[in-house]
Amino acid sequence: MRRPPSPTTVFVRLTLDLGASNVAKTAHAMGVESPLRPVATIGLGVNPASPLEMASAYATVAARGVYHTPYAISSVSFRGGHTDRGWKPRGARHVLPADVADEVTRVLEGVIAHGTGTAADLGRPAAGKTGTTSSLADAWFDGYTPDLAAVVWVGYPSARVPMRHVHGIKVYGGTFPAQIWRKFMTVASRDHRAVRFLQGGATIHWRRWCGRFQYARSYANARPSDGCTTRTTTRRKTTRAKTTTTVRRTTTIQAATTAPTTTAPPRATTTTAPPPTTTTPTTTTEPTTTPTTTTPATTTGG
Repeated sequence: MRRPPSPTTVFVRLTLDLGASNVAKTAHAMGVESPLRPVATIGLGVNPASPLEMASAYATVAARGVYHTPYAISSVSFRGGHTDRGWKPRGARHVLPADVADEVTRVLEGVIAHGTGTAADLGRPAAGKTGTTSSLADAWFDGYTPDLAAVVWVGYPSARVPMRHVHGIKVYGGTFPAQIWRKFMTVASRDHRAVRFLQGGATIHWRRWCGRFQYARSYANARPSDGCTTRTTTRRKTTRAKTTTTVRRTTTIQAATTAPTTTAPPRATTTTAPPPTTTTPTTTTEPTTTPTTTTPATTTGG
């Protein structure tokens, strides 16, 4: 039995159409600082990145496309009572359209609600993504609420060791990483009021886009150029008429009387007029014809 292709091949096709260098550029703008090789599999885990970089990138999506530089120290208090609060980085930059970030959030909410990340469910609005390398050496869960982002990586820091039997199970992003993320975020967000993700009030008008590799099963059979083709379908409408034949009937009743032989004048002859003619109209019936639309840069889905 032939095995169906992996869903991750869709992202390879998309990367080929968009350009791997553009994907790397966007990842850098969102907070990934590690060097990224611009290859077709850039979205499948071929480039290493730290949990801090991934948390920064996902925080950009949570902030509706605004990147903020991560920092560890916000202020320093001295013995004399003076507090230096100049440690917090200033400035932010808009790196993604807010509507695009909102759409990513909407998709990633589904991962926790009914996808591979149900073990990360906080009981409040949250979005996230599981990730597992094919060798089972790395397992991730990257997620965020409207005001806090966190990332969990599970693996061996000294070597890439497949986690095929850890506490009796194979480790995927939806197992231990998602469970750890949920426990951490439950404590970290307990003083934060549960709020929904902000969504733009304007209607988004998406424009159809078609690439060379959109439906290609291999690199060789890609279309010669990108762009959407319009297919014109002509339908012929056939109407059949049903004809009813009308039969016209005319009935005439004629009565006559014979005058008796007397000297009196003869009785007048009475004639009964024929009844009115009844016509059944012709009826034509026509039949009714009814014409018959961010995967973490370091992991694969799983």
